[in-house]
Amino acid sequence: MTDTVVWAIAHDEPDKLRELRDAQGADLTFLMDPGADTIRQYGIFNDADSRGREIPHPATLVIDKGGIVRYLRIDEDYRERPPVSDLLEVLRGL
Repeated sequence: MTDTVVWAIAHDEPDKLRELRDAQGADLTFLMDPGADTIRQYGIFNDADSRGREIPHPATLVIDKGGIVRYLRIDEDYRERPPVSDLLEVLRGL
């Protein structure tokens, strides 16, 4: 797992993401997706948002070096996250 890189893809404003990262103490890189193109390509765009906002469903993906998605979890509730043990198991299997 020494080659593991964690990115968060978001289309929020950079200042908002820095604020979130600092508040959570997260050590990860944010990749900007202002037009939500990447979010749409992975099929996690939330087109049912009642306010018509361009937002993704909360999702966790593990993608290997070859670009193959090895793990995908899409949640409806942004407060839901996969167990760390599940992610570690997938990462150890890479």
